[in-house]
Amino acid sequence: MKVVNTVNEAQCATIAYGLSADHLLDNKLEQLNTLLFGMYGNGADWFEAIGPEYRDNLVWLASDLASDCQKLYLATSASRSKSGPDHG
Repeated sequence: MKVVNTVNEAQCATIAYGLSADHLLDNKLEQLNTLLFGMYGNGADWFEAIGPEYRDNLVWLASDLASDCQKLYLATSASRSKSGPDHG
């Protein structure tokens, strides 16, 4: 398993997409929320109908998104702690 340095990952995302780590985290959380809503929320009957291989792939995707969110959260937390307290 490859371990990625979270600060470098956030910096690379900023360079590649022109997004701050905070903005990228917001995007990833929205993607994860939408994916999970589709798998479990209204109209989730399709999730059972697609078969075990596709279900496994979607759960894998959700896991990857959650992992990305965790790394970005840690990176943004580290960035905030270096810059000091936010006073609004």
